[in-house]
Formats: sequence, structure tokens, C-alpha cells
Amino acid sequence: MFFSLKEVSIWTGLSPFELLWQVIAFTCFSVVAVLKVEQVEGYYQISWLKIFIPLFAVNCFNAYFSVIVLVRSVLNGEVKKAIQRTGWTLIQLLLWTVYYVLVVQKLESDLIPAASQYSHPETMAPLFIILVLNVFRSR
Repeated sequence: MFFSLKEVSIWTGLSPFELLWQVIAFTCFSVVAVLKVEQVEGYYQISWLKIFIPLFAVNCFNAYFSVIVLVRSVLNGEVKKAIQRTGWTLIQLLLWTVYYVLVVQKLESDLIPAASQYSHPETMAPLFIILVLNVFRSR
């Protein structure tokens, strides 16, 4: 069973517009990641940080969009709701960005032994926090 757009929007706290950008960025990331893993010529030498650029960029875009929505909502007099929505979105975007950084460092450390070594639970910690926050938010 699939979730409707309204259900996904409520569950994630992102608007359909923000979800669209997330899907587009994840699609671009997936294509480039597959090209690197399959060692297609020209893509094998790209660093993992460059492959994750679409995900970092969409997080910045969504943060900017959230600030715009905050300003417009405050001007309309919906201060409490605006601060809650923006706070929730920015916390989630921050945790996703931390997760992306940790995954990049984990992938780079697999290639370069002298790089920082993170275990898998340390890398996945931001995801666990996001899941716990979603559990409390859904109540």
C-alpha cells in the first residue's frame, strides 16, 4: 500500500513542492552513484562528496524555502505555527545533512585507510534520531 501525497507531506513535515525537489535530487544522486559504482569511464574518479552534491543542494534549497515560508507566515500573523513548522523542517534538514556528511566520510575512509574511521552505527545515528522524532511527532 502506498501513502498518498497528503500523508507523506504530513509525515515528513515537508510541502509537496519540497518533496518534489527531494525526489529530483535523489534521482540525480542515484544515477551518478550507480555510474561511479559500476566504474563507468569518467565517473570512477569522481569523489563521493561530488556525488552527494545534489542532496546537499536540495537541503540548502529546502532550508531557504522554509525561511521564506516562515517570513510570510509571520507577516500573516501565524507566528506559533510558522516557528513550529520551520523548526521541525530545519531540524530534519540538519540531521539529514549530518547523515550525508557521515556517509561521505565513511565511503571515503573505505578508499583511504588514513581517513577517519566511523562504524556503521555511528554513521546511522542521525537516521535513528529522525525516526525517533517522527514517532513523537506522529502522536
